Amino acid sequence: ITGHPSEKIYQLSPNSCFYPANSTLEIGDQRYPLKTMLAELLTIFAKIRIPLYREQSFAEDFGTMTTRQNKSVTGFISELRKILKADTSLKIRSSYGKGYCFSTPEK
Repeated sequence: ITGHPSEKIYQLSPNSCFYPANSTLEIGDQRYPLKTMLAELLTIFAKIRIPLYREQSFAEDFGTMTTRQNKSVTGFISELRKILKADTSLKIRSSYGKGYCFSTPEK
């Protein structure tokens, strides 16, 4: 994390930065404007950097989720994975029935 607290920048890898203030992911020379939910999910992943369990972590940020909302989160995770393919060092792994883990290159 760098920058003033209101202008946080998450250095996800040597080639990738995430700017939550304007919901932009920069991978190499490419900029990806993210939808609100994608930016929120990436912010959670960037801040926590530990496995996110559906019932715990997502509930803290999004409240109790219905089955329909849970499927929506799965869809957003899928969208985020497609964008993150531009940086092969960034991964979102699934743990069936439990949640997700965002991995970045080791420092």
